[in-house]
Amino acid sequence: AAQRQWPDLVFMDLDMPTMDGLTACAAVRELDRGLPVVILSGLVTEPVRLRLEEAGAHAVLGKPCDLPTLRLAIASAMDARP
Repeated sequence: AAQRQWPDLVFMDLDMPTMDGLTACAAVRELDRGLPVVILSGLVTEPVRLRLEEAGAHAVLGKPCDLPTLRLAIASAMDARP
């Protein structure tokens, strides 16, 4: 979908029906290294967070997440674009 839509940011969960967030994050980053990826999930542990960051996620947030934290993560990811 990212190839067809050319989004400014990819916002996804870790647990998805077709492809898990780690695989999806790596695939998105392979298509476009500058496309920011923000992940919000209730399944975030420190080892998972590290793997997602290694895969190129700009932000990994656990649920529940308050709105100011979410806004800050999205703004920071958008500012990191080349």
